[in-house]
Amino acid sequence: MALRVALGRAKPWGLGYQLVLKCKLGFLGALKNLSLPFNNFIGSLRESLSKMVSLETLDVSSNNLSGVLSNCSMLESLDLSFNYLTGTIPSRLESLSQLRDLIAWLNQLYGEIPQELMYLRRLENLILDFNDLNGSIPASLSNCTNLNWISLSNNQFSGQILLF
Repeated sequence: MALRVALGRAKPWGLGYQLVLKCKLGFLGALKNLSLPFNNFIGSLRESLSKMVSLETLDVSSNNLSGVLSNCSMLESLDLSFNYLTGTIPSRLESLSQLRDLIAWLNQLYGEIPQELMYLRRLENLILDFNDLNGSIPASLSNCTNLNWISLSNNQFSGQILLF
């Protein structure tokens, strides 16, 4: 049996609540949109997605994933919500220069928002609610001139509220 996929015209691929067994998606190097919310995926994002160099939209919310994305320089929208992610926000996110949406609410992220996010010039939406982030909101975010929405509720921020 042969499988033909026209990735250039493919619509976003959503698996929703379907059961996926031992699925290796890494061979889909031309895939642009991947939606896998509300599953029971575990493991490292790096291993699973390292060969998806054309990926523009990734929604892996409500899973149990860890790790940092690499080789996804075309990524425009990233939803990591409700994944039990722990640790600090990696400064390596600056390599995602096309990123418009960074959504990582309801995780266990801590520490400060990295100054390096200022290099995400296309960033429009930064949603980091319900984590354990602290420190002050970096003034360097004012360099993200396309920001429309910043949502940082239910964290441990302190200091002055900056008006950009």
